[in-house]
Amino acid sequence: MIIEKNYKGERVLVGQATVEAILANFQDFKENFDSYLVNSKFLNEKIYFDEDIEILTVLGTWCKDSSREVARFMKIIQAIDNYKCKLRFYGLHRNKKDKEGLAMLYNIRYLPTFVILKNGKELGRIVEKPTKLIEEDLFDILNAANSK
Repeated sequence: MIIEKNYKGERVLVGQATVEAILANFQDFKENFDSYLVNSKFLNEKIYFDEDIEILTVLGTWCKDSSREVARFMKIIQAIDNYKCKLRFYGLHRNKKDKEGLAMLYNIRYLPTFVILKNGKELGRIVEKPTKLIEEDLFDILNAANSK
C-alpha cells in the first residue's frame, strides 16, 4: 500500500491495500464502517459463494462515495465471512489512472466500482452507489449468476 499526497495535499491511497490498512489510515472509512448496520435480511437469504468469487473494489480515498460505500461493503463481507470470497482493494488518484493499467483494463470511470468476478469473468458490478442497498445488489448479481 502506498499513501501519497495529491495536488490538494490530500492523503491518497494508491495501489493495492487491505481492509485493515484502509480502516487504519483513513478515519472517514473507519467511522462509516463502525456505524453501518448490515441488512440481515440478505444475509439470512444467503448471500453465498458456492464457488470462488473475486471482488475487485476500486476506490478513491478522497471520494465521499468511496468512504461511505466501500466501508459498508467491508462490513457486509465481514458479516458474510466466507472463505470463497477473495477481495482486492485498489486505490486511485482523482485522474483514475494507475501504473498497472487496472483502471483501463476494467473500464473504471466512477468510484467506487465493485467488480464481481468468477473464474476471471465479470458477473456484474456496482458503480458509485448501489441501485438499492449494496447487500441487495450483491445478492442480485450472485443469484443471477447462480441461476445460469
